[in-house]
Amino acid sequence: MPIGRGRTREIVDAHRVDGYLTLGETIKHSSNIAISQFALGLRPEQHYAVLRDFGFGTPAALGFPGEGRGRLRRPAVWENNLLSQASIAQGYEFMSTAVQMASAYAVLANGGKLVRPTLVREIRGDSSGAGWVHRPDVIRQVIDAAVADRAMQFLASATDSGGTGTKAQLDRIQVVGKTGTAKLVEHGQYIRLYRGSFAGVYPGDAPQIVIYVMINKPRGAAYYGGLVAAPVVRSLLQQGLALHNSPLDRRSLSATVASRPPRPAPERQEPPTQVVAVHAGKVREGAATPVVLPSVRGLDMRAAALALHREGLVVRAIGRGVVRASVPAAGETARTGTVVTVYADSTR
Repeated sequence: MPIGRGRTREIVDAHRVDGYLTLGETIKHSSNIAISQFALGLRPEQHYAVLRDFGFGTPAALGFPGEGRGRLRRPAVWENNLLSQASIAQGYEFMSTAVQMASAYAVLANGGKLVRPTLVREIRGDSSGAGWVHRPDVIRQVIDAAVADRAMQFLASATDSGGTGTKAQLDRIQVVGKTGTAKLVEHGQYIRLYRGSFAGVYPGDAPQIVIYVMINKPRGAAYYGGLVAAPVVRSLLQQGLALHNSPLDRRSLSATVASRPPRPAPERQEPPTQVVAVHAGKVREGAATPVVLPSVRGLDMRAAALALHREGLVVRAIGRGVVRASVPAAGETARTGTVVTVYADSTR
């Protein structure tokens, strides 16, 4: 790539694709060459303004001391506009926090709106239900909803067959997202160590969760984000879907993942905890209401979890096999959302 004054800079792709690429294909194949060319179609001021609107270079306003703001330099201090624009398009020459990255992908998931992130979803009061619940705070409309939707389609191609993020994909409900791989810098020089990342949006057709995972200096020969970070996002989603108190609105999902094998229990003395995934069927809606706990004694763990979840209860499964007890016990009254601990035979 010519950068002025007779100088050139070589840009290479780790995933070779022959021929011309559309923007969607560029994202699918993580082409450094093509994304640099697309970026050079912007004026430096446009490039900077868009990144700034997405939240880069400013604190995410989480409200805790020491929050990082990243770094996004103004074009006026760029040493070489051509080189800087190409570098920024590849993820270099600026710094961001994980929260900023997740917020930026959430802009695409939220129809182009930048929503202020928060660490607290709700503050629960006493048994009367009094408390505080976070309400989304839209900071600004960054891009048109149609543009955000098109970008989501591009992200979907990155996790589809032939893309760099296929290892984040689930079996039943689509995950969309983007991989990232960057060389690390020490003492002003790039070294042969890397940072692999993946940002995943789930579900792809009705987004509710954004997960950003960054692996610093991954060990072994594999260091690409699609190989080291995308599988972590997949694992996190699998575990989150198996927890009945996850932040997902299950009524909006077409299916739940019911066939996930539990993670191997760590070597320890206390009883193993099993996460059970079940198809929820119809779940009670509305505010917390009193329910009488059904008897699950004698059922297998999955059937017990299904029976309790249909009553709007959260299940914590201890052990495996046939259920022998639950706390609170069958016949007691509890509010929807109450955590019920279920003990199976292996805890004896």
